[in-house]
Amino acid sequence: MKVEGYDDLTVRYHLLLLAHAKLIDYEPALTKTGKVIYVLAFNPSLQGYEFLDAVRDEAVWNRLKAQVSEKGASVPFDVLKLLAIEFAKKMFGL
Repeated sequence: MKVEGYDDLTVRYHLLLLAHAKLIDYEPALTKTGKVIYVLAFNPSLQGYEFLDAVRDEAVWNRLKAQVSEKGASVPFDVLKLLAIEFAKKMFGL
């Protein structure tokens, strides 16, 4: 998979991270000993689609990015997803 501005190793590493987080459907490329060296990505998984739906609105995405950068810390993906869902709920008065 080619992504403009990024070398193959970086793209492969991030696809592997997405696979480990179960955010994409994939087929692993294995070594002879069975170690995953990279993955062939197909589609977002159900969890991946749920996150994309949560941040689809630009206002939600911008608010999420601002909140994370304001805190200046690493944030686990599950927390990002929960924040995005909460921001979306507030937009609809839920």
